[in-house]
Amino acid sequence: LNGFIALITALSFAEMAAAHPQSGGAYTFAKKALTVNVAFGVGWVVWFASIVAAVLYALGFGAFAAFALVQFFPDASWIEFRPAIAGLALLALLFYTWRLSKVNAGGGLIANIVKVLVFAILIAGGLAVFVQTPISHVKESLQPFFAGGFTGLLAAMGYTFIALQGFDLIASASGEIKKPEKTIPKAMIATLAI
Repeated sequence: LNGFIALITALSFAEMAAAHPQSGGAYTFAKKALTVNVAFGVGWVVWFASIVAAVLYALGFGAFAAFALVQFFPDASWIEFRPAIAGLALLALLFYTWRLSKVNAGGGLIANIVKVLVFAILIAGGLAVFVQTPISHVKESLQPFFAGGFTGLLAAMGYTFIALQGFDLIASASGEIKKPEKTIPKAMIATLAI
């Protein structure tokens, strides 16, 4: 369901970015299609959503970092409690804030290489678990299928949709992209496929 919603969202952003190849993303599109007042509201909503996303990313990092640390240090099980996870998230936020205050530009090529390496490790780990897990165990873990009912489905969609977000980030750079009418739709479809 999230994939379908993300596809519609991606195609909408791709269409707007190709029709109006200017930097600014959702704010620019709202200003073109509606009014400046509505665009102002859209800008604030996007800003607020970015803050919520940053908090979710930080907490996700804290949870995964705690899990990884317990794998290497089994005696440190205290790190899996919420205050420790929140502390790890806060440390990550402080580190990135400090790092961004020291550099004039983004991470550039090195940051992109590190991101690709992290994704490759996550994908390889996921594939390794998938290959080693018997099909019967996978079927058992899906019983009952909708254990949380419809509200559980909505909660799961809410938790996972953040991973499919980011189309506004691609569209907001459309003023700086060569041939945005071709490049942006391909980029958005490729990110969904990956």
